[in-house]
Amino acid sequence: MPKIIFLGTAGTLETINKTAKYSSSFILEADDKMLLFNPGPGTLVRLSQEKIDIEKIDAILVSTERLININDLHAISLHNRDLKIYSESSMNHHIPNIDIKAINVKENKLAYIIGTSRFILCHLPTVHYTKKLIEEFKDANILIIDCNDELEKDNLIELIEEVSPELVILTGFGLNIIKDDPLDFSRNLKKELQERGKVDGIHLKTQIIPAKDGMQLNTEHYNIRLKQKSLKGFV
Repeated sequence: MPKIIFLGTAGTLETINKTAKYSSSFILEADDKMLLFNPGPGTLVRLSQEKIDIEKIDAILVSTERLININDLHAISLHNRDLKIYSESSMNHHIPNIDIKAINVKENKLAYIIGTSRFILCHLPTVHYTKKLIEEFKDANILIIDCNDELEKDNLIELIEEVSPELVILTGFGLNIIKDDPLDFSRNLKKELQERGKVDGIHLKTQIIPAKDGMQLNTEHYNIRLKQKSLKGFV
């Protein structure tokens, strides 16, 4: 059963220092594989707390070389010398049952497109709207977006509106969004998208939810269907 586990949701070191949250890292379990995204500060502790066996992790995907994304990478790799580490752009990879594509979106920050047998998941480490990115993400069913203090809300709205995935999960929060409450931010974002949809004659069915530290999400609880039958279309 496909599952996403959010180990932490803090998108900056300042957020970690001033709140009780861990760095924005999450696990994707799908097709008998386990992928770990951005093992920043506290990820090793969170894996232990969630009783996740490090030796069962098949690959680590890194969005940037900043401490917020790689602090615990070396320690985790010492516990599992067989796992693959992905951190390069313009890269297509395949591990059994899973396709992985990395895209350099802004200032050496990598977005990832993950193709599974049931859905396509895209992770975006920063909100950056370009026609090329929209084209790359067009078949996404699940969009996970880091919303740090560099966030440009208008770009975020345009991105969601153009891609129109079934599910958007917000994480990687900056301190300002944490203070304002990520749930309120998500609700206001949905409201603004709905208002724009009325003007443009578009009925947006995308669900938008904020991640929480420790949140586990079963993707089968959402009405998600592959937009293309073959994953070879994006790799």
